Amino acid sequence: MNPRTLNVWKGIGWVTLGHLVAYLIAVTTDTWLLVLAIGMTQLLYTLPMTVIFRNHDGMVTGVWIAFGLTFLLNSACFGIVLFGFVPLF
Repeated sequence: MNPRTLNVWKGIGWVTLGHLVAYLIAVTTDTWLLVLAIGMTQLLYTLPMTVIFRNHDGMVTGVWIAFGLTFLLNSACFGIVLFGFVPLF
């Protein structure tokens, strides 16, 4: 496998690990706002990852791919709930 491709997957893995840590913090502290506002809270760990990994070819690309996918999935689910396609209660 190409080293750049491997670094892209490493970047995606780091963001996935950040999501897992944010979820575990939300579960242990009953702060579900972290899970509901994942689009905002993921900025807290993706921006530092961008600075830390700026010299690693491909890792920043992987971080931003994972960020974009998470943001799009969160936006789509929020829109489905907001417009009443799936009732919450």
